[in-house]
Amino acid sequence: MAPPDANAFHAFPRLPLELRCKGWQLAAFPRILTITHRPWQRRQRDPKDDYFFYYDSVPAVLHTCHESRKWAPYVRAFRNVVVLRNDGSGGKGARYIWVNFELDTYRYATYDPSL
Repeated sequence: MAPPDANAFHAFPRLPLELRCKGWQLAAFPRILTITHRPWQRRQRDPKDDYFFYYDSVPAVLHTCHESRKWAPYVRAFRNVVVLRNDGSGGKGARYIWVNFELDTYRYATYDPSL
């Protein structure tokens, strides 16, 4: 059995910036994002309560370090998002979704409370 760090590349921080940037860009992979839109309804107090539900997780490369968040090919999109975890918890606010418009596929649905 290989040691736990056998898959680690410890020299990565010492590579030239151009190579590290390319590495962060290549770490992106295609995802299927499920975005559910909940339109404003009359019983809500404010029309700004029109928002999106999002269940998918943040790409792992964005959890790595500041440099990966700067150079990975993801952008912030879709404000007014309710980010829900698998257990159903989450919160509404000035949230967003990290997306890669060139790689990601979007599945869009409208929330219908009558179903």
